Amino acid sequence: MNKCFIFFHKDTEKEKPPPFLKESCYCEDIKTQCIFIPLIDIIDYGDNPQKQWQEIKKKIISSETLTILVFSHGLQEIAIEFFKELEKDNSFSLHLDYSGGDPSYTPMWEQIRKAEDCSRLAQVLEYWRKYYLIDPYRRIKHRAINLFGPLTISTQHILELWDKKEFLNAKNIFKELKEEWASGRSPSSELTRLWYMLIGNKLDWNKNDIPEKPNDVSLPKKKVIEGEGLSFYDWLSEYHGKSKVNELKEWESILAHVQLIHLNIIEDDKFDRSCSSGMFDFLKALEKLDHEKFGPDEKIRGFQERGLKEELNNVLEWFNELNDLFEKIINLWVKESSS
Repeated sequence: MNKCFIFFHKDTEKEKPPPFLKESCYCEDIKTQCIFIPLIDIIDYGDNPQKQWQEIKKKIISSETLTILVFSHGLQEIAIEFFKELEKDNSFSLHLDYSGGDPSYTPMWEQIRKAEDCSRLAQVLEYWRKYYLIDPYRRIKHRAINLFGPLTISTQHILELWDKKEFLNAKNIFKELKEEWASGRSPSSELTRLWYMLIGNKLDWNKNDIPEKPNDVSLPKKKVIEGEGLSFYDWLSEYHGKSKVNELKEWESILAHVQLIHLNIIEDDKFDRSCSSGMFDFLKALEKLDHEKFGPDEKIRGFQERGLKEELNNVLEWFNELNDLFEKIINLWVKESSS
């Protein structure tokens, strides 16, 4: 498959294309083309984004199997219409929006400038394409972990108060938490947000004891300007194939950890909530608990084997394991992309 890397960069000393490109800022190898275009050129071009894109496309070798891969430094408002036009192209595949604040920013540009010919430049850009594909996974993981930050902090505080025998203070904190949870950011609702981050619309929301789909979750997009965001599963499947993802024991582990199961993988690629009792059930029961009964030895309905202190410690362990499971999956792709 022929690839065309189009790099929209800022016109600064740090973002200079490799010297061998000279004034054309274009090169081609056997199966790859590389084009560097200053963002200022787009901004200064005028108000005809369709013509603007067609002018740029004339530089690209015509091919039925051409795949256009775009890097851009930021999305200045005046260039939005141009990028919309670009992303409509049938050959468009991916738009990666990098930033000067990225840890990879300096080493990426250093490697680009050191490229001595088109073949080496294509290798460098392919490496950074793979590198930035990890970014959506990390963004979803970061947002997912942040969902449970308030719960883990409050849980740690309550456990410390119980250790100090300050039971009344712990009850008051739990009472305040229940009032906050009533506003719509309850622990169980945060877990449903996590479900959406993991599998998106592949769950029958608002059916069979599954809550309504959350409408306040933002997911990374394959098309930066328009299009729907992709879930963690969608991103993995997009670039590594569903069959490979579904064979991963790490993926099975994270699904089981959050009380989800994969139904018929081959036919409809649907997911469901697991019938076995788990964290979602515990959080729902916790939210219904009367704050006057809140104490370390209290047993919650449906969770009679352990007292509340043990159960809250289990919440912290569950959270730490969730973080570890995300990292295990992400590190698999990091290892693969660097090989």
